[in-house]
Amino acid sequence: MEEIDVIDDPIVKRIWEKIHSELDEEALEEIEEHVDHHLGENEDEYEHDEIDPEIYRTLEKALIEGHRLRIQYYAHSKDETTERVIQPYEIIDEPNGPYLSAFCELRNADRVFRLDAIEKILEVLPPE
Repeated sequence: MEEIDVIDDPIVKRIWEKIHSELDEEALEEIEEHVDHHLGENEDEYEHDEIDPEIYRTLEKALIEGHRLRIQYYAHSKDETTERVIQPYEIIDEPNGPYLSAFCELRNADRVFRLDAIEKILEVLPPE
């Protein structure tokens, strides 16, 4: 069974053990992204990294001009980096840090990305 590090409650762990094997890869990915999204609410568990000003400017420009982006993204819950092509929708300011709402071509679904987890913008692509 795959362990999610932030689960420390024994009841939650037992529930997770029961449902984990029943979930497909896409459902597991959604849960992991949800966990990533909410980890920042507790500063003891997850500190914010600085957001690269150049990345922020490129995101803002892509939002204005409708460009897609090929990004390198670090998923904290999996401790892995993936490459994704996204269509940004908006930057969302939340108490636990800014996020980017975007369509993710890898998952073929809308997703929310932590801005401080976008490691690089590899390419600016034309709108589809």
